[in-house]
Amino acid sequence: MKLLVLVFTFVEAILHVSKAELFDPSTLIADTTYGKLEGIDLEESYGFIGVPFAKPPVGPLRFSAPQPLEGWNGTYKADFFGVGCMQRCSEPWSSCPTLIQEDCLYLNIYTPKDIFENPRKRGVLIFIHGGTFVGGAGGVPLYDGRFLANMTGIVVVTINYRLGAFGWLYLGEMLDPDAGEVTKLANFGMDDQRMAFQYVQDNIAVFGGDPNKVSMSVTISGQSAGSQSAGLHLVTEKSNGLFQQLFMISNPFALPYKLPGDALKLADVFADELGCPSRDLSCFRSKDADAVLAASRSAPSTIINPREIFQFFEQWSPTVGEGEYPPEPVEAFEQGQFTKVPTMAGTVTEEGRAYIYGVFSNPVPWWMYRVVVRLLVPNIGKDIIDMYPPMTLADDQREILNRLITDYIFLCSTSHISQMMTSHGVSDVYNYVNDASFSFYWQWGSDDTCYLYPCHGGDLVFIFRSAPLANETFTPGEQEMVDAMTAYIGNFVETGNPNTPVSGEQRAWQQRNLPYWPRLFEKPGNTYTLYYSACKNSVISGYRKEFCDFMDTYGYYGIPYLNSIPESMSFSDDQCRC
Repeated sequence: MKLLVLVFTFVEAILHVSKAELFDPSTLIADTTYGKLEGIDLEESYGFIGVPFAKPPVGPLRFSAPQPLEGWNGTYKADFFGVGCMQRCSEPWSSCPTLIQEDCLYLNIYTPKDIFENPRKRGVLIFIHGGTFVGGAGGVPLYDGRFLANMTGIVVVTINYRLGAFGWLYLGEMLDPDAGEVTKLANFGMDDQRMAFQYVQDNIAVFGGDPNKVSMSVTISGQSAGSQSAGLHLVTEKSNGLFQQLFMISNPFALPYKLPGDALKLADVFADELGCPSRDLSCFRSKDADAVLAASRSAPSTIINPREIFQFFEQWSPTVGEGEYPPEPVEAFEQGQFTKVPTMAGTVTEEGRAYIYGVFSNPVPWWMYRVVVRLLVPNIGKDIIDMYPPMTLADDQREILNRLITDYIFLCSTSHISQMMTSHGVSDVYNYVNDASFSFYWQWGSDDTCYLYPCHGGDLVFIFRSAPLANETFTPGEQEMVDAMTAYIGNFVETGNPNTPVSGEQRAWQQRNLPYWPRLFEKPGNTYTLYYSACKNSVISGYRKEFCDFMDTYGYYGIPYLNSIPESMSFSDDQCRC
């Protein structure tokens, strides 16, 4: 009898959140490990917005790993949207923070309204924003999690991390004069993300979430640079145990990271721009934040390594090849050196469009297309042109350049990583492609290049269901697709399978015929991709297989780029946002 009671108690502890653990619904006060938080009622969900998860990274803590938060007395009002880390935001209003400051390590928690009527521990989705590692914030309207939490019943968390030089300056191993010890100074942004993950582990039960590994319920997700970050957390042991599932959105796996040598050269240029001696940490910390931001923006004005032209798309980014991150993350996946977790991964059909039309504002004739391809990849330029021939009846080859970049940087590299994960024991891998643009693009982008095209980032408004924040509504076709997308995401976060809802809890709005989403290798010899469309969602076998097989032949790292490029070819960090 005692054994039965113990078993029942253990199961109850795993599956349910008692009302004593949850925040108080009458006051919206949550008792966390650091102190009391007062949230807000967002109508669609409960929100705890602008929650600190680390000490402010200012003064002697600038350019160092984040430090654990100290507790506070009284009640902290968690009701302020829009705090972002240091940046110069040129994106639409929906993805720009309203307050930019160096004290920026905050996260946002959205708890579904039905948590008290159905006090079951909920799955947790942690979202890492994109922005080429130099822009964005977790608390902007585009990533508002209230609608996703409400419709799925999961807890949604969005986070900040340091950007530009503040987050990605590499100084290597050196004496930290303020800490008084020799330490590795690198990848502060990745450390910020990991500390946010730890906050979730320590506190999410108070907000209705389930941090327990036994229920496989913490999913990390990200878009673009955020998706790259999520992927990197799979290849470092330091992040083990902080999540159990992965949801990658538009991961440009084929973009190279910096190796220590190139990162140190960038650090030297940064120091010169800041007016400091090389690697003089005391001088770096003595400058005001605006001066550091200005140096961060101006330092990458020349290509640090001319053999890595694609580094221009992400001038500040994680440094690999020393310490916890392998020199070739793609190779780590190929060799099975990664954390094995159920994974959803996908892209949109026009990933390269905004970049190509941003770099080439005028039509690209066929001869220029050939020159560009041979410049970028001189050793295999002819093979590329044979596979992606110029459109003979068109005076503008930007569409074929868009297809080439979309395939190589995003679609095929993501497909390759998914296949590597499957070949190394991850059976639950689900791939998708999104071919739907939203009908009110003018709300969240002044450039009409992507109007009616599913461009990079264009699926986020569908994922977060955030149209109401722009006073817009989805068309009936969009709404059907969004509902399907929401159902798949909610199911995956809760159960690890996009087709399987929580037992006995299929929501009324989900009671319709969703296409069955097969695993990548559901049947031997075929790869399966879920195809999102505002017309009809469907499953495709071997999506763009011929092109991706071609790309796989050459691989997604170590391609010999050009030895030099024209001095006139340069970009600012506002031109290419990932």
